Amino acid sequence: MSARARELLKFSSPRDPAELAWSVRLRILESEGARWRRGIEAAARYVKERAGGPLNVPYGFVTPEDWSPAGFPLGVRLTHQRRSYKAGRLVPERVGELDGLGLVWAPREDAFTDGLTAARAWAAAHGHFLPPRPRCGRSTRSGSGPRTCATPPASPTGSARGGKPGNLPGRRPGR
Repeated sequence: MSARARELLKFSSPRDPAELAWSVRLRILESEGARWRRGIEAAARYVKERAGGPLNVPYGFVTPEDWSPAGFPLGVRLTHQRRSYKAGRLVPERVGELDGLGLVWAPREDAFTDGLTAARAWAAAHGHFLPPRPRCGRSTRSGSGPRTCATPPASPTGSARGGKPGNLPGRRPGR
């Protein structure tokens, strides 16, 4: 936003209504409707590029330079729309437009449901839900699956604790 636009948006200083209208008309200040249209255009392109799948955009996604609009923070914008919807501030017409594009309103719940479906499929195929255990000490995150490594990997000295009993991380020796 330009310095002139920032000055126009200061609520503590008096503004000339004609100058404010002129700024909006010349697109120095972007109206909410124009921002909404740019967001819808970017979302429609995102859906088109992904062959019509659900509109579930990562938070940090910004439209590439060869898209129109280019450099649009689509992930952030859709997150704000979800928050407005949850708070009851998103008008029904806009909700309908986003629904028409297939917006995932609750991405975490959607991801949980997908994971639960995959777990049920695994259990149906194998008769249990005990997927293979990842190797400890590799680049797997702790708590990343139904089972996690119970003990840390062994050190070169042969002990999981660095060779001496009681030598735990965050403890001084002898205590």
